[in-house]
Amino acid sequence: MAQKPEWTTYTVKDSNGFTQKPFAFVFAPDDKGNIVISLEGVNEPIVISNIRLTPATKYTTYGTYADYQSKYNGENKGAGIMKVEGEYFSAVSDQTIYPMADTTSAASSPVATDRTLLNVVGGEKWQNVGQWIEYDFKVTDSGMYNILMRYKQNILDGMSVCRTLYLYSDSSLNEGDKGYYNGIPFEEASRLKFNYDNDWNVAAVGDGTTEFEFYFQEGVTYTLRLEVSLGSMGDIVRRVQESLDAINADYLNILKLTGTSPDEFRDYNFYQTIPATMGDMYDQHEEIEAIADLITAEATTKSSMTATLVNVSDLLEEMSSDEAEVAKNLEQLKTYIGSLGTWLGDAKTQPLLLDYIVIQSSEAELPKAKANIFEALWHELSGFGQSFFRNYDRMGATTEEATEENVEVWLAYGRDQSQVIRNLINNNFSNTEGITVNLKLVAGGTLLPSILSGSG
Repeated sequence: MAQKPEWTTYTVKDSNGFTQKPFAFVFAPDDKGNIVISLEGVNEPIVISNIRLTPATKYTTYGTYADYQSKYNGENKGAGIMKVEGEYFSAVSDQTIYPMADTTSAASSPVATDRTLLNVVGGEKWQNVGQWIEYDFKVTDSGMYNILMRYKQNILDGMSVCRTLYLYSDSSLNEGDKGYYNGIPFEEASRLKFNYDNDWNVAAVGDGTTEFEFYFQEGVTYTLRLEVSLGSMGDIVRRVQESLDAINADYLNILKLTGTSPDEFRDYNFYQTIPATMGDMYDQHEEIEAIADLITAEATTKSSMTATLVNVSDLLEEMSSDEAEVAKNLEQLKTYIGSLGTWLGDAKTQPLLLDYIVIQSSEAELPKAKANIFEALWHELSGFGQSFFRNYDRMGATTEEATEENVEVWLAYGRDQSQVIRNLINNNFSNTEGITVNLKLVAGGTLLPSILSGSG
């Protein structure tokens, strides 16, 4: 994986992901017709070629999926089946997004028990708003296709994660041509939903209720970009953030009256002293309870994510309904404020592990998401058998081609650090020097005696 600096067009939008659409501004020129736009540097350098003002509707109105379907109504189903391995992306937004190994399923593609294969991408490396992965593909037959993904989302229990889908066609097509794409194809594509499950799933991209179909033209190179977004969670996270700020302000108001060590047997007369605070605590109880119900309805199940909200809501109801409970529960409220902050941090992340993408007709048979019992049993037995013969301390070269030289390097590091070195060698050294490198993990105390004995 090599860096490829290039010019890109960025439309100003919310970096937190609370609002998906780009910002729309109202400009009022001065009496000379001038508009002043100031940009303040916060961190990291940037080169700006130009700033362009365009009508807001160009980037904030995409049309609906129904509009898109009507455009391609009557088109035939595509006959080809194209498979793109997740680890073979054409570009990524961050260096932290790189291929990883997964041996948990016999149905993963590819999979092996006698060696480590980098066969998946994403997970916790691909979870922050704005991160994206791109794939290039062609279809062998013009028509309507589903975009299927084999994925796993087993981190945010009881919640779904979202991705925004962008499509770009190569220069052989112009705007208005059939199969031309230059961004988000329709409104619903900005909030693809992937539900929680402990196991792998295969499904066509959609919004949770509808599986989307796309028109692709034969021979045209298309670029598919999947970008991390909060989707429907954006409004929920924003509401929880506002509620947390309000609860924290209520806590500080109570603290001003009681001090850091309140006397639970004293009558502070909260209803008369700070009536607005007591009323706001009840309002926040109702707001958080409504948010918990909304998340449960979307996920159709309760989880640890909703349990945190329910606990906070119940405590706020108890404290706001009986002023005698305020002082004795103040420390618990402080703890719950911290828990709510942690909840927000988790909810803002959108991890998704990707195995492969398949572009095929909706009439074609779905790939298997899970291995059958015999495949799974053989996979486990094979892995167990290989554990007696496989050398887990050796991290060999990733190419089988003969080269001028072969170097063996001993490392007194852990596997994580060695994997980083392995990636650096593969991407920068072996490709340019034509020399393969085998890494071998050794104990720190082994190096000096082996050299002194002449065997190192």
